[in-house]
Amino acid sequence: MKLKILKAGSVAVLAMFGALAVGCASTSDLQKVKATAQDAQQTAQQAMQTAQQANQTAMQAKNQASDAQSTANQALSLAQQNAEKMNRMYQHSQRK
Repeated sequence: MKLKILKAGSVAVLAMFGALAVGCASTSDLQKVKATAQDAQQTAQQAMQTAQQANQTAMQAKNQASDAQSTANQALSLAQQNAEKMNRMYQHSQRK
């Protein structure tokens, strides 16, 4: 009878350690999942920062292109004015 109780006690202790081991594995799995989720969140935040920087760079490029277009329009206007002056001067010289 004592032997059966000892065996039963040993089986219970082994079952308890087995349950703890499974519990630790589950906790370990949860920690791995949590770490993976944190890594994914960090990567997403870095991607967001990179996208924001790219957007800012694109806006700066757009502003510079707009400035360049404005300068080109001014140059074209001046060139047209000069061409008109030259035409008037030529026509005036032909009248004489």
